Amino acid sequence: AAPTGIYLLFEQIISSPFASEDPNKTLQDDEPGVEALAKLSLWYMKDYWEMGLLPSIKNEDQLKLDPEKHSDKECQEYREKLMEEVNDNLEKFDLKTVGDFKKVFIGSKELLRGYITNFT
Repeated sequence: AAPTGIYLLFEQIISSPFASEDPNKTLQDDEPGVEALAKLSLWYMKDYWEMGLLPSIKNEDQLKLDPEKHSDKECQEYREKLMEEVNDNLEKFDLKTVGDFKKVFIGSKELLRGYITNFT
């Protein structure tokens, strides 16, 4: 059954970060979880690391390769590897899609941080 009353209001509030005044920019439930991260203003590797989505990284210096010592291709491949880890961890935390974020009422960075902390 569809939510009503206070539950409907709560669902609308939690879903609001994923909505837009322009219906073409509103995220759909089946879009990848990384799109939900962007709507929560999480765009950079450092953001993902601080949120706990890159547990293999022990310090900030490991978030990118030194371009003086590595080729552009190596730097790009390393970034892709880290993004793969972010996506794998989203899946591990049952946050593969925007709809998954909504199901567990994650509509802010703080709620995501708490969810990840309590999940592990």
